[in-house]
Amino acid sequence: MKRKEQEQLISHEVIRVLKTRFDSFPVGAESNRNAPFHEAFLNAFRDKLEKHIDNVPYFISLSSWLHGLNTTLGQSFFEEVANILCDGEKQTFKDCEYTEQQEKIISELITDLKNGKRKPDLNEENRKIFGATQGKRKPAPKFTADVCIITNDYVEAIELKSVRPDAGEMRGEKQKILEGKAALYRKYKPKKVNFFIAGAYGFEENFKKRGINISLSPLTLSHKITK
Repeated sequence: MKRKEQEQLISHEVIRVLKTRFDSFPVGAESNRNAPFHEAFLNAFRDKLEKHIDNVPYFISLSSWLHGLNTTLGQSFFEEVANILCDGEKQTFKDCEYTEQQEKIISELITDLKNGKRKPDLNEENRKIFGATQGKRKPAPKFTADVCIITNDYVEAIELKSVRPDAGEMRGEKQKILEGKAALYRKYKPKKVNFFIAGAYGFEENFKKRGINISLSPLTLSHKITK
């Protein structure tokens, strides 16, 4: 996709979000009826708020609107922009298979990581999972890649995160990625399979040193847009 086309498509996404948020922008404090205790609790912070806010009820309404904006950006806008920038698409995989041995290996990896018996090791995990393709097969868990790029040589799936996941959430994401890689490896073999988490904080320096860094676009964009 050419840069001009990307700019136009991203502009359409920006306009779409602005339109929906303009329609719901609070003009008063009437929408506070679903948050009856917020103002009472905020009174405890009156000495801090009064330096910046002179209308607490409207502030509550605006906070609710901002929460809706965050939801809209996190659930659709970031995904659409990311796919525009890399010519990918969001895909759900629901008819894939993996082996019972792969299922067992993934369960053991997750347990060992949780108990501190091992540290994350991409090469070792891939060796174990991709080397266990023989034996009885079974349906793999359904999963969705927020961004998926499929070429003649490789398959790259990306899970987008707008906030930093906590430890509990990361365990679930790790299991999803391992299961997804096993399923994609069988479905698209012999293509190389990668599955990443992309977040607002970018990759660590030691990760970037392991490969070639490629710019998604000549545009200067924030982390939230480019992910």
